[in-house]
Amino acid sequence: MSPNIEGLPFAEEPGEILGRGYQSIVKELGPDWVIKEFNPYTPDGEPKRASTYKHNQEESNIRELQESQRILQQDSLYGKSLIPVEWVLGQDDEGNKKYFMIQKRFEGETLKKSLESEDKDLKYETRFANFFNEHPKLRTEMMRLMWGTKKTFVETGVFSDFHPDNIAITKDENGNETLKVFDVPNIVRTRKLLYLDPEASVETQISILNSTEKHAVRLEKYEKWLGVTEEEKSSLNHEYKLENTVYEKALSKILTIGEQNEQEKDLPSKVLTCISGTYPFLNQAEYDEYMENVSRIEPKNPLHEISLLIRLLNNPHASLDRSNTRNKSDEYEARPERQPSGELIDGVLYLNIPTFSGSKLESLENAFLPYKDVSEGMIIDLRENRGGSALNPILFAEKYFIKEGEHYEGTTVRIAPEGRLRYTDMYARAEKQVPYDKPIVILVSGKTFSAAERFTATMKAGTDCVLIGTDTEGGSAGPIKYEFEYNNNNYIVNIPVWRFFLKGEEKPLEETKIKPDIPYEKSDMVDFAVNYIKNSKRQGTKSS
Repeated sequence: MSPNIEGLPFAEEPGEILGRGYQSIVKELGPDWVIKEFNPYTPDGEPKRASTYKHNQEESNIRELQESQRILQQDSLYGKSLIPVEWVLGQDDEGNKKYFMIQKRFEGETLKKSLESEDKDLKYETRFANFFNEHPKLRTEMMRLMWGTKKTFVETGVFSDFHPDNIAITKDENGNETLKVFDVPNIVRTRKLLYLDPEASVETQISILNSTEKHAVRLEKYEKWLGVTEEEKSSLNHEYKLENTVYEKALSKILTIGEQNEQEKDLPSKVLTCISGTYPFLNQAEYDEYMENVSRIEPKNPLHEISLLIRLLNNPHASLDRSNTRNKSDEYEARPERQPSGELIDGVLYLNIPTFSGSKLESLENAFLPYKDVSEGMIIDLRENRGGSALNPILFAEKYFIKEGEHYEGTTVRIAPEGRLRYTDMYARAEKQVPYDKPIVILVSGKTFSAAERFTATMKAGTDCVLIGTDTEGGSAGPIKYEFEYNNNNYIVNIPVWRFFLKGEEKPLEETKIKPDIPYEKSDMVDFAVNYIKNSKRQGTKSS
């Protein structure tokens, strides 16, 4: 059960939930509880991961977090093991707002002492034996999973790692008990081959095994800990049509590979693992085609291989870049020309937003509010906007422009924790105030990208705005960053984690783009938009 601490309520939905300093909370909880600090956003305002769970202001991620908590708290193999309980927005001892993860620790200091002990394997073995004697069904299921792992390994080279903290008995949709395995590294590199278990969760797929040898040894330990008899081994070998000599031979072969040049050899493997585990391939055929193309890559050097892995995604958000240590928010503040600006052109507000990278709600309001009541209409220029964080732009839209009610704008597709695709409908929702009720034109181009497209989709769904210009570039956003060092240089790989489908479209934004209502390519586009708005006013109608 989660602790009930007065002054620090649990976060069931996003919002400012303030508590006291975490040190005093830990003292109240006692040694069995630990609180970990977590900032869920990058300097750009994009969500990032911590441990295996993330907290984001998007409703879909909140639901994902709650579902992960619910399952892990339900009949976990070790109810006192270290599992996430709740994310909360609290304050540290200096009064700064920060996110914290409250976790239950296995028997307080007992686990730590056990892990530090020289006979920790014996302690694990004893703990396993006691537990599985009490839960014979789980022991049986565990053994079946292990033999399935062996069979898969012989056939394809894949090992699946089972750790006690990550196993739980839960119920399926029909109420039948079933075994769930969470946060399990299951990617193995054998020479030039890379394998992926498509049923694994996002978190498991981005966790990479250090070596096959460690994995294989761990599997053998579990047999010992489970107390598998020779008769049971023989029966399972027969059931899974597994010749033990073939398995032992394959195991012996892979254990002799060694770890020469392991760091360089593993870089493309790790990047491919991240791609396979986080990029939402829309169907098995798309995934298979990608992996088939990957298998044709000729090894030259890690950077060359990684660049080809990225290029094969054919997604403008996927990239390989040299690391830049500058804070983009600081850069944004230091370059006023990158901030939103507003001016009246013949009575029409021209709002130029060059970027959403590092942008703040306040800066958008400062460009808009002085002209809100005196303008006849508004032009939002996104032609050069390459995106950034969509959070503040969407808040800006919902605060000042979106009409009353909920307005469907499209669907995002991402990989859910259980490894399957999750479809989440996105809605524009108005705040409780009268929206800007004058004609709105948004200027777009082939450079309009990422968060700028998301903002455009929100405005298109919840207002009567008109788009003028050319097709946008097409990018669903949400990239995670994988950082690595090679030849004394730091690099960042950006991998998109969701794909966005506009309302009424059957293909993702990368393919459909956002098309203008009025195609226009001439250099006098601003003047054209001003005249369009003024003509709309004269005709006594809003733009539509």
